[in-house]
Amino acid sequence: MARTLKRDRLLFAAMLALIAISLAAVFSTSAARGWGDLTTQLKALAIGLVRELDLAVELAKAYNDWAYDFCQQSGGRVKYAAVVAPQVVPEAAKEVRRAVTEKGAVGVMMPTYVQQGLDLGQPQFDPIYAAAQELGVPVGFHATAQVAVGNTRFHKYIGVHMTSHPFEQMLSVVSIISNGVLDRFPKLKVGFLEAGVGFLPYWMERFDEKYIIRKSEMEPLKLLPSEYIKEHRCYFTCEGEESGLPLVIQQFGDECMMYASDYPHWDMEWPHSVSQVVKRKDISDETKQKILAGNAKSFYRLS
Repeated sequence: MARTLKRDRLLFAAMLALIAISLAAVFSTSAARGWGDLTTQLKALAIGLVRELDLAVELAKAYNDWAYDFCQQSGGRVKYAAVVAPQVVPEAAKEVRRAVTEKGAVGVMMPTYVQQGLDLGQPQFDPIYAAAQELGVPVGFHATAQVAVGNTRFHKYIGVHMTSHPFEQMLSVVSIISNGVLDRFPKLKVGFLEAGVGFLPYWMERFDEKYIIRKSEMEPLKLLPSEYIKEHRCYFTCEGEESGLPLVIQQFGDECMMYASDYPHWDMEWPHSVSQVVKRKDISDETKQKILAGNAKSFYRLS
């Protein structure tokens, strides 16, 4: 394990150096595509599916211990988001506190799909959000193609992968905002990750419209759904080649999106993903700096 950990650190450091990244926040992944061998065993993005509740709790702890050791050897260059098991809310909230205060986590990773598709905006999950707000760390929602809305109807993986991340994040945006999570926790920042930003103009326009028409059926929100993005409460990761970036910036401002390398996934644009942002002619240099660095520093409260 020590030899493997050293190898992984060297590979990751080389990746960061190649694309000139000075500070990175990393999220776990699943199957054989982890940024360390232990993620092959944990499949952390799918932790919400683990039926053995005590096992789910211990898997989260094991990953966070491993990630802490990994990041400790990076010279402060790599930070991590803690994995929790949301199906065991009291233990998840406890693990948020342990991972942040004892193990240096800078955020919390929430799987978008928990057990049979629970609504993560419901008050039963509030202790997790309360712990994150209290400790001043964001909650990042992350999907997995292993289980997502609609993926069972396809016979080819292209359909599964096309829909899994964007559909799950579209649902998560509705869940968190419509259930009033951001009103109950006014200092909490949330992120919706690895789905890009191109869906936002359509989805938030639709969300505002449906909320205005049907808000009498629910607890009223303090803002229109789209305004939670404009008020810098919600963040999204983007990819450098997204054609919709200028439109999203025009409608929501340039402080809601963060660059993500997607390393080491098979469909990533690495090692060209940073240069794709830098070389764009349709966004300003100031906005590029926010996308590549400033917004992530604000989201994770990094100096």
